[in-house]
Amino acid sequence: MGRTRLEGYLEVPPDRMAAVAAALPEHIALTQAEPGCLHFSVVPSPDESTHLLVSELFVDQAAFEQHQARAAASPWAEVTRGLARHYTVTDEDLAEAGPRFAIPDVVRRRAIAEGEPGLAWLANLEETLASLEQDWGITIGPALPGGTAAFVAQASTDTGEISIIKLATPGSAAGRHEAAVLAEADGHGYARLLRHDPARGAMLLERLGDRLDTFGLPYERQIDVLCATLLKAWRPVPADFPGITGAQKANDLAHAIVRLWETTGQPCAQAVIDTALMYCRERAITWRPQNAILAHGDPHPANILAVPETNPTQFKFIDPDGLAIEPAYDLGVVLRAWHDGIAGRHAHDIARAHARYLTTRTQVPTEAIWQWGYIERVSTGLHLLEIGESEAGQTYLQVADAIASTAG
Repeated sequence: MGRTRLEGYLEVPPDRMAAVAAALPEHIALTQAEPGCLHFSVVPSPDESTHLLVSELFVDQAAFEQHQARAAASPWAEVTRGLARHYTVTDEDLAEAGPRFAIPDVVRRRAIAEGEPGLAWLANLEETLASLEQDWGITIGPALPGGTAAFVAQASTDTGEISIIKLATPGSAAGRHEAAVLAEADGHGYARLLRHDPARGAMLLERLGDRLDTFGLPYERQIDVLCATLLKAWRPVPADFPGITGAQKANDLAHAIVRLWETTGQPCAQAVIDTALMYCRERAITWRPQNAILAHGDPHPANILAVPETNPTQFKFIDPDGLAIEPAYDLGVVLRAWHDGIAGRHAHDIARAHARYLTTRTQVPTEAIWQWGYIERVSTGLHLLEIGESEAGQTYLQVADAIASTAG
């Protein structure tokens, strides 16, 4: 005989939520104490304020029916009488049960493209997630949308605390120091790292809200948020930090620009490439460890999320790469996508004004921001062409060409 699982939600009108919430801890405790209960949780839905998400697992149908009988005669039944229950009950044949965790297609493709390490990650993911549930005392929900290089899902404890679990594919995690940055920040400017298992490549993170790029703000207003949050997030570089330095980053980007310009068919003027490479040389030469901070490395509007229940809304970063580099690099990443108004014979001057605006928000010297911004604009445009995002890639390169061709 297989196990019995119930999944769904209880619909609670706002005027009854307080009474239901007050009765919930006792109901959870009594159910978890039942000998046939393998798992039981009731947690608020992150999307619907009137929904409580219910997840139950019992050793067999008889244990499930005993639970139903006990609950029907308990105070919980009285408190929730008449409330709409949207549940699905299924029997699980342990010998035939399929995978419990559905992996998004884009994440699966990414893992497969990574070869043997990615294939092994895929093969072990079900077992890894199940073991994390047991070791960390959590229940992992379905994968959340939006991730491309990691399994990301909501996780809940039996007491209703909700967090986010993340397991990156081996290739996407290589060379990055996400956990180290998050641990160093301790919630300041970044999502708080609650737990970390390096052996299984797993992180449990603070749950945040919507991405900045979904708020419909003009890019200049998004920049204000990014700059304010970077000032909170930047930290001194820890001793023996293994991340890429500013000199290494500049040299790596120079090599990437040369390679991509050739492999994508030289899609922009030689002057654009020459300018970007000149700036790469200057940033490499001027890098000094005493000027470096622990930088995010990719602080764009899709990598920063709202902090729930803050007014005015505060934000925190996610997905840091972790670089030992001057703060101007992060601001150059912010600058690279600020295309507004950069056209015509004054394109260079308008773009320079954008860089100066970032200085007014952060007090970081303009010239370094400008150079990193141009390097990032060119390298990003070429990269987008390489992965088939032709329209977006051409936009970056056209703006870079306009800047280079109107420089005094």
